[in-house]
Amino acid sequence: QAEDQVRWLLVKDALVAHESLDVTDDDLDAEMRRLVGEGATDEAFESIQAYFHQQSGMLDQMAEHLLNERVFGALASRFRVVEKTREDLERAEKAQKRLVAW
Repeated sequence: QAEDQVRWLLVKDALVAHESLDVTDDDLDAEMRRLVGEGATDEAFESIQAYFHQQSGMLDQMAEHLLNERVFGALASRFRVVEKTREDLERAEKAQKRLVAW
């Protein structure tokens, strides 16, 4: 699992660099405005903004979340995504194992 995580981080970092993906302060503010809801007062926005700034690491987590969304969006635009159930994946794995056994 550690090896897979490192591979994912390398791919993610390369895609972030290649696509020039980033998260700005404006992006973070927009996400906070989304969290407080449409039509919320400036006071409500300022309150949640203060909360995020006071909590250690919360802005970083939000930025990482937004960056991940952009990474997955970039990947989805490059590939045809096919949703599969767990059973579909298990059947495909069994079929692959049978082919390898030949």
